[in-house]
Amino acid sequence: MKKIYAVVLNYNGYNDTQKCLATLHHLKDKSYSLKIVVVDNGSNPNQKKLLKNYLNHVKWGKSIRLGKIKLIINKKNFGFAGGNNIGIKCALKKGADYILLLNNDIKTEMNFLKNLLKIDAPISSPVVKFREFKNNPKMIYDLGGIVNWWTGRTTHINVYSAEYKKMKENKPVTVDYVAGCSMLIKKETIEKIGFLDECYFMYFEDVDYCVTAKKNGFTIKVDPKGVIYHKLGGSIERWSAKAIFHNLFGNFIFISKHLGIRRITGYAYLSALTAKIIADRIRSNLKI
Repeated sequence: MKKIYAVVLNYNGYNDTQKCLATLHHLKDKSYSLKIVVVDNGSNPNQKKLLKNYLNHVKWGKSIRLGKIKLIINKKNFGFAGGNNIGIKCALKKGADYILLLNNDIKTEMNFLKNLLKIDAPISSPVVKFREFKNNPKMIYDLGGIVNWWTGRTTHINVYSAEYKKMKENKPVTVDYVAGCSMLIKKETIEKIGFLDECYFMYFEDVDYCVTAKKNGFTIKVDPKGVIYHKLGGSIERWSAKAIFHNLFGNFIFISKHLGIRRITGYAYLSALTAKIIADRIRSNLKI
């Protein structure tokens, strides 16, 4: 039986986190045991109190006593990479065979972990759909993604691509990266390439980790039989100024780290993209 530890990062998202934990609580299969590490990443005092009180509830209190769930409270926000690394290190010390990185706004289907274990990939992910469009088969958020090695930008695989056609045949697909909102990582992968790069605060740390894994000979796969549901932008408004800044800055780090001689074209594209975003914001504010 494989030991899976789910690392769930919470930042001022108690309402989503308690729903996520409720879905994880029902995941059971003879092929694995599932334990949970909840990392509060510097939430405000009221949110921390709500989370602690919820986990002290009779149902979760028993799980805590049995070692099935662990709560870690960070004094400040260490970002996506830093916060998850704290949870990953805790899970490895407890003997994890696999680490499941899971956003706190995720809802799961019953068999997604069982199916991922059958693939037995160093890094894998289920298909990620929008929670808001659960019943629309074409409203898919993430089927993994590919990297443009000239610009350093990334593209989610969509329902019209050749990769998606393979998925419709229920065949696992090899990709450049999978989203960090749901990423199953083998212990051996972490032992070889280390933890998430904390130079990234949020955005591109998942792409970076997968690309680093591929450079070290590991494969990244998406399982078409497994599905989870993600609420887009749960921790931060997706198109807020803060989100855009971290996306562009993360992209800059990624280009610097991975594009080699193509950094020139990557920087040029990123500069043009940044200028366009600023111009669009100015026009929007002026209502031109």
